[in-house]
Amino acid sequence: MSDATGLLADKERAGVIRAVLSNNPGMEEDTAARIVNEAIKFTATCAKFPEARLRPSRVVDEGWHALILHTRVYKDLCDKFGLGRTSTALGRGRAGLSEPCGRVVVKALKRKAPGERGC
Repeated sequence: MSDATGLLADKERAGVIRAVLSNNPGMEEDTAARIVNEAIKFTATCAKFPEARLRPSRVVDEGWHALILHTRVYKDLCDKFGLGRTSTALGRGRAGLSEPCGRVVVKALKRKAPGERGC
């Protein structure tokens, strides 16, 4: 997948890009857009290889975090990748993320780089 722009509606994608820009004063919009694209690709890769021990780079993590904060957008994206097959919510305050979609988030957040300590 070389281009992830078509996987989100323009309005949704713009909202995620704005979140990346808001968290990174001085960042160029083109850079934020590329980061969001890579975060979408990372999510797709996690969906395709659920047992792989994947972890985003710090840059991609910035976009992934912004994507996750747009919960409904992230849920819809997970549904597109086949991660939303169940309607089981992870619990209160999770805005209805399906269990498989939420597991991708939780697994990746628990992974640490070699030699990394703590959270």
